[in-house]
Amino acid sequence: MKRIISLLLVFIMGIGILAGCGNSEEQKDESKEEQKNEIIKSENGNFFNSKYDMEKMVTLDGTEFNIKDNNNVFGKKDLGFGITYTKYMATLRDSDSLNATVNVPYFMSLSYIPSSLINEAKETDFESMSKEEQDAFWGKINDKTFKFIGIFRKPENDENGETEFENFSNSYKNIEELGKLGDDTYYMGSNTDYSILDNLTNKEKEELDTIISEIDTFKKGIFIFPYSAVGEVSFEGNMTAFNADTLSGKKATQDILKDYDVTMVNVWATFCSPCIEEMPELQKVYKNLPDNSNMITICIDGETEKEMAEEIYDSVKGSFDVLFPDDRLKESLLNNINAVPTTIFVDKNGMPVSEPIIGVPDRENAAEKYLEHIKDCLNQIDQ
Repeated sequence: MKRIISLLLVFIMGIGILAGCGNSEEQKDESKEEQKNEIIKSENGNFFNSKYDMEKMVTLDGTEFNIKDNNNVFGKKDLGFGITYTKYMATLRDSDSLNATVNVPYFMSLSYIPSSLINEAKETDFESMSKEEQDAFWGKINDKTFKFIGIFRKPENDENGETEFENFSNSYKNIEELGKLGDDTYYMGSNTDYSILDNLTNKEKEELDTIISEIDTFKKGIFIFPYSAVGEVSFEGNMTAFNADTLSGKKATQDILKDYDVTMVNVWATFCSPCIEEMPELQKVYKNLPDNSNMITICIDGETEKEMAEEIYDSVKGSFDVLFPDDRLKESLLNNINAVPTTIFVDKNGMPVSEPIIGVPDRENAAEKYLEHIKDCLNQIDQ
């Protein structure tokens, strides 16, 4: 049931789910001296970290903690910041009423979803619904989801970042600068008026009032460190060994990867509206791939919904390979994915070369975003 809710939340936000609050251990081979994390205090009294350090971090109010020992903490090097859930927010997160979404490398947001919507989603048979009915359902849920906190890292001289920040600013009534670190400025956005939500129960109003009252406490638990786009990949899935059927009726093994430095792998499902909507963008990616790269997709329900998968594929005149996962792919890759669509980037041995892109990166220009990421991966491999 947890997996169903994770999928649901991807549809709601159109971005990605932060599954859990921990992060994998990184930089194990660094010396103690290299792992040292010096604390920086800004002119406005806020505290910053000199680097991303799994052993010691510090929040804006100067509280030090160990990430690995705190289940209510989430941080990512490719965001440049992390958050600390209050105990109450963590309780709502665990009951699926509080959802975190992320848009790497700029921002993350926290949204409240009334439990009545969660229950309705659990009882809804999405596979029997038409696309129009599904769109109407997601639209209703979007209208009743309350985005109450967001954190944004705004780099200097970043045109895309400027556009993203404008959209971010339009989503929150209150925008507050948290501080500067290097060439980056950090902001927090918040909303406190939930009167736009209709038919809330008394319990749901109490939950909203409580999390709104904790916004200042939440702010103090934010931790900020230098952004890093390159480094050890925390994603643990891989495609090193498999023997999968394909939509075309052939077999595909790990050898499908060996002739390319980078292969983009889009994981999707026939019941996922955002997955289907981005299919034309995936075909654009395939037609414009850089040298030494390839693109394939994996349809997680392709074996049972082959006719539907074929219809979706044919509608965009697809020419890329579509795999149906075998048991080894399910274990090595899909068990590490909590939402669709998710796109990973692997080398010729099937090992990830970057963090996944969860959700559709840009509903209007997804192909451009994917191609930029492929080029970044290729450049990283060449270094």
